[in-house]
Amino acid sequence: LEKAEAWYRERYDQLFPSHARLFPGVKSLLTSLRRAGYLLAAASNKLRPYSQAILAHLGIDTLLQVVVCQDDVGGRLKPDPAMLLAIMERLEQSPPATLYVGDTVIDIEAGRRAQIDTVVVLTGSEHKEALQAASPAAILPSVVELPRYLHSLS
Repeated sequence: LEKAEAWYRERYDQLFPSHARLFPGVKSLLTSLRRAGYLLAAASNKLRPYSQAILAHLGIDTLLQVVVCQDDVGGRLKPDPAMLLAIMERLEQSPPATLYVGDTVIDIEAGRRAQIDTVVVLTGSEHKEALQAASPAAILPSVVELPRYLHSLS
C-alpha cells in the first residue's frame, strides 16, 4: 500500500487534472457572475500547483480573482477559516459582503468560523441530512441555482 500511495503522489499532478470535470453550467455561471461584477475566489485544501493545474484544465482559472490554497496559509486546512479570511483580505471584503459556496460539512464549519454565510450544493459527496444538520444559510440542488438564491437576497 505504501508503494502504491508513493506512486500515486508522484504522479498526482499529471493524473488528476485530466480527470477533473465541471458540472454542467458551471463555467457559464462563473462567466455570468464575473460579468455582473461579482468577485470570485476559490479556497482549496489542495496544494497550489495541483489547484492551479486543475483550474487551468477546467478553463476557469481566469474567471477567479483569487485562489488560496493550503500552502498559502501554512498548511491550515478547512474547516480552519484561514483560507477564507485570506480571500476576504485580498479582495478587501468583509464577512457580511461575502458568500461562501461549498459542498461539505467542513465548508459550512469553515464559513461559520470565518463568520461568512455559507451556501452548500448537493453535488458533493455528503448527504443532504448531514448538510442540513450543520445549518448552512441555504442548500441548493446545484450551483447553477446560485443566481436565483442571490436574487432572493435583494
